[in-house]
Amino acid sequence: YGPMDALWQHSSLCASFAYHLAGFLDRAALADDAHVGALLHDIGKIMLLETNPELARGINEYASKQGVGGNLFERLAMGVSHARIGAQVAKRWNFPDEIIYAIEYHHRPLLAPEEQRPLSDLVYLANLYCHRMLGELDYLLVEDAVLERNAIAGRQGFNALGSRLEEISRMQKEKEKRL
Repeated sequence: YGPMDALWQHSSLCASFAYHLAGFLDRAALADDAHVGALLHDIGKIMLLETNPELARGINEYASKQGVGGNLFERLAMGVSHARIGAQVAKRWNFPDEIIYAIEYHHRPLLAPEEQRPLSDLVYLANLYCHRMLGELDYLLVEDAVLERNAIAGRQGFNALGSRLEEISRMQKEKEKRL
């Protein structure tokens, strides 16, 4: 399944991280929505892979070689990002506004409407932690305002929370192996 399998693995991990982050950051009431929003945050990539797999591959390869996210290259190549495409799909499917905004702003949380920021922040952070776990994240790219809004104490707090999430991921993998 190639790219689709990798996308599913990433989305599943991101959903788990978002769910746990909601608890760690005293936002337990958002845990279920965070799980759903994170699971669907890259739905626009599915649309791109289905409609133009060559373009999707080219954007991913170029972004990887340059060491940056594909969001910018998507906007340059297509005029729209996978996040915006995903939000439009979610809107068309009558998803709740909270989920639509979480999808749309999972790379640009500072642009999320104020009332939607708590959920958007959880999905944004979960996505970052997934990339951190793979060694694909430079801490300098983390939005300080999001850390402050969520009472995460800078780099040390960010890394400590990431270590907790990675431990949860390891425990889940061990449990799956036993089943």
